Amino acid sequence: MEKKIVLCADSTCDLSPELKERYHVHCFPFHVILENKTYGDGYDLMPDQIYEVYRARKVLPKTAAINMAEYAEFCQQWLSEDCDVIYITIGSGLSAAFNNCRMAAEELPGMYAVDSRNLSSGTGLLVIAAAERIAAGMPAA
Repeated sequence: MEKKIVLCADSTCDLSPELKERYHVHCFPFHVILENKTYGDGYDLMPDQIYEVYRARKVLPKTAAINMAEYAEFCQQWLSEDCDVIYITIGSGLSAAFNNCRMAAEELPGMYAVDSRNLSSGTGLLVIAAAERIAAGMPAA
């Protein structure tokens, strides 16, 4: 029997809740730093809130990549159930996230890090394509 494959992505893939549910995508929130406080992108800080802060105080957010330990801890829940995990990150040319994910994958058999070489809807389209391949029976490797 083939191993179950779990599909994961950074929140920067910008998939709607409906698409995440339809394609069974598990997202980890990218770190957004706004006014010296760190938030989870799309979880405890929404885009409308960022716009409100900018309009009121002209403050722009910064971001911080998901670190290796966070990737490992997030994916371990499925790896410990003997699933394979495919994790698609924001493009390596835009963030250190892929490198951190790749290092976690090197330590965790069954975890596959994929550099989207993109962001936002470009990454989202790649995530959907991966979900369709998984549904068609393609193995994680």
